[in-house]
Amino acid sequence: MRDVKINIAKDVNLSAQTIMTNRGCILGQSGSGKSYLAGIILEELCRLKLPFCVVDTEGEYYPLRTAFQVIIVGGDKGDVGLEVDFYMLFKRSIQNNLPIILDLSETLQKTEILNKALSELYKLEEELSCPYLLLVEEADKFAPQTHHVPGMLEELAVRGRKRGIGLLIISQRPANIDKNILAQCAYGFIGKLAIENDINAISLFFSRSTLRSIAAYKSGEFSSFGLGFDGTIHVKRMITVHGGATPTLKKPLPGEKLSKVLQELKQKIIVATVKNNNEKQVTVNTYALLKGIDEDHIRDYAGKKEKKEFILFGKRIESIDAITEKFISVVLIGLRLPLRHDGEYKEAYVMLDDKIHFIVLNDELSISQGPIMGESRLLKEDYDVLSELAKKRKESISSIDKELGMGIRATHNSINRLKSRKLVYFDGKNVSLINYERFLMQNKPALVQLNVPVSLIINRRIDERIEKDWAKTIFPSSILFECERVLIPIYEIKLRQGNKIRILLIEAVHGGEIK
Repeated sequence: MRDVKINIAKDVNLSAQTIMTNRGCILGQSGSGKSYLAGIILEELCRLKLPFCVVDTEGEYYPLRTAFQVIIVGGDKGDVGLEVDFYMLFKRSIQNNLPIILDLSETLQKTEILNKALSELYKLEEELSCPYLLLVEEADKFAPQTHHVPGMLEELAVRGRKRGIGLLIISQRPANIDKNILAQCAYGFIGKLAIENDINAISLFFSRSTLRSIAAYKSGEFSSFGLGFDGTIHVKRMITVHGGATPTLKKPLPGEKLSKVLQELKQKIIVATVKNNNEKQVTVNTYALLKGIDEDHIRDYAGKKEKKEFILFGKRIESIDAITEKFISVVLIGLRLPLRHDGEYKEAYVMLDDKIHFIVLNDELSISQGPIMGESRLLKEDYDVLSELAKKRKESISSIDKELGMGIRATHNSINRLKSRKLVYFDGKNVSLINYERFLMQNKPALVQLNVPVSLIINRRIDERIEKDWAKTIFPSSILFECERVLIPIYEIKLRQGNKIRILLIEAVHGGEIK
């Protein structure tokens, strides 16, 4: 299908191969018709049954569903929520040529979710290497020019092409986009722009005469570069309704292929259902740490925590409203750490939750903050630096650069990223790994198998891959030999004072309060 064309305007036909695998941009101020042009391109890809994912920050692309089979993830019109298994989602999208609308309009964690999704796409395409387009609205918010730790969008921009991942970014402020991403664009469309900084940001792509003319463009008019078209492009009309308006839609029944994929994605989240008081309750069969504290002990503890009118002898002004057994989801990982003698290892275990806290069992259970969260995947250069430091523990920047051949500037940037993630110490000259071995446990904790209602799990985890990646990052020289999801039993105590509720969380292994 290398010579297949997509039509965006009269006598303007684009190579589908270029759009699906290259880096491009659509730039223009608000109202210039950026999203409308993007919608035309996506309609053409849907017509050709070519898979893509559009990162929708405003919930504007759902009208594609009126004419084509697409999977909507997130938002109030989503087929599945943002807790979906992204690896399976992208795999089914590619295998069945089903486009994805990733609606991030109703979440405040847009960057975190995008990084998580792109990390899974990156892993999948390392295996499949199939052409797949990623279109990102408001790219300047995900990869701004200043005060930004590079994430998966930058990784895909630089290294995604050889894995078959195309990238099309959209922004009304090209001056605010990370220049490393903008510089990767081999083609693009520029609509009306009037701000001098934005015009200067695209001066690399256009002649002065073109730059002067774009300030007078009307909505739907674009210049292009890298595609072989001269003059102004007047884009054609869309088949579907532009989502910037608020049309009344009847959601058609999805086809058999789409229904099957959606059911599979939902079944990945819902592990089992049981009947309880004539209602279905979602449950998960898993392992949990053994309880060492019973409810009677917790009730005595709660009684001591009830507020009194006076500190010593006053009457109680709080009462125990409820005591509920709940669970915190964590991941237990077995590691083999190399000793100084070649071929010899020591085995240890680490427990991490979804915020990269360490959970340690000694004579008590403690929870300690680890590296800051951010996206789960580091850039390849950062992994290389960590692996190099794992050999000698402490090195100068020059020796790291000499060993890896990255260049002093790139090495500096990598070390600064690792320092911001709390993975290395850096005094301006020497670099060393932060030692997280104090959080390791020498023995695997005792576990019991339980069937637990998901509603009782405070932090619901779908899979263990993020924590598994982080364990390998924190201990770069280690070998992972075990990884499983486990639950920490806790008691939630509700203390009532009139219409006010105060909540205490007590872990049920040793009985300590969780702050």
